[in-house]
Amino acid sequence: MNIENGIISNWNKEKGYGFITPKSGGRSLFFHINDYSHQHKHPIQNLIVQYYASIDQKGRVCAIDVTPLKGHKNNGRELRQKFFSLVMFSLFSFVLFYFFDAKLIPKELVFFYDSK
Repeated sequence: MNIENGIISNWNKEKGYGFITPKSGGRSLFFHINDYSHQHKHPIQNLIVQYYASIDQKGRVCAIDVTPLKGHKNNGRELRQKFFSLVMFSLFSFVLFYFFDAKLIPKELVFFYDSK
């Protein structure tokens, strides 16, 4: 298999698939989000990519191992946001437990059910 270059000519974000127009010309190739690099931001229309041409289970030509040629890398923002959320939740839980244990807040505010 030879690596080829092309441009994403059509991308359907909701359905997770799109088409690549080869730089060398010819018919557009189908590709699925599962065949796109997980180290990069989601695909967008008019993004220049490299890929390998392959044959799918139904015998159709498709693109696999699709990767942007330049840039379009994840900057880690999503990971930082998740980490920050986890830290804030942990801090809130610790403060709530501390105040509850020190009997500074009534247990009725913490427990929402009747434990009869």
